[in-house]
Amino acid sequence: MRNFFILLISLFVSACSYSISDLYYLAFGAPVPELIKNPDCEMFPDGMQVVSVTNDGILVYLLDYISENQFIKSDPEILFFVKIHDDYLNTMYDDKVMSIPEHCFIKDGTYKYTNSFGSKRTVQKIKDIQPKYIPNPEYEKAQK
Repeated sequence: MRNFFILLISLFVSACSYSISDLYYLAFGAPVPELIKNPDCEMFPDGMQVVSVTNDGILVYLLDYISENQFIKSDPEILFFVKIHDDYLNTMYDDKVMSIPEHCFIKDGTYKYTNSFGSKRTVQKIKDIQPKYIPNPEYEKAQK
């Protein structure tokens, strides 16, 4: 009887270290998500920082969200070019940080430009794809 009591207490203590959702997943398995990331996408940044505005688009660093209104560069060494519509081009400026939660990107060739020192540079060109999340086909099957 004493061993059963010790086992019961240890189970209670270990259960308290889990949240209710963790216990649910342990008991019944993880639920099937209603939405999944778009498989056509290659990059899923949370934001972007404009480095320079060109005649055709913007040179950017991709950013990951870390906390409320704070981002960190996904890879500080990689600069990307994004072609944007002329209507939005006049709203862009250097060092602008934008949140882009519903956007994802694919690689779309390269972009060549001349920097302020006169050096010719080549960067990866990326293209925006929407939506970032699509309906999960497995979700409807799991609901039946």
